[in-house]
Amino acid sequence: MTVTVVPFSRLQFVDTRQGPLDRLFRLAELVVHTAALGTSARLPGLDVDEAERLRERLAQVEDDGSAV
Repeated sequence: MTVTVVPFSRLQFVDTRQGPLDRLFRLAELVVHTAALGTSARLPGLDVDEAERLRERLAQVEDDGSAV
């Protein structure tokens, strides 16, 4: 298992992805992209509604250096 931590200050954009099986089971993958080329973090197997809520929440976060 790999655990990756992406600080808010490195976050560039967040998106969700679904393949055919994901759609069948109402799952999605949350993908967090950073400024570094080819660097992203993925969180697969989320309920599609939860993935969309997380995407919207992360897109609204403003890093002021005090986020936990």
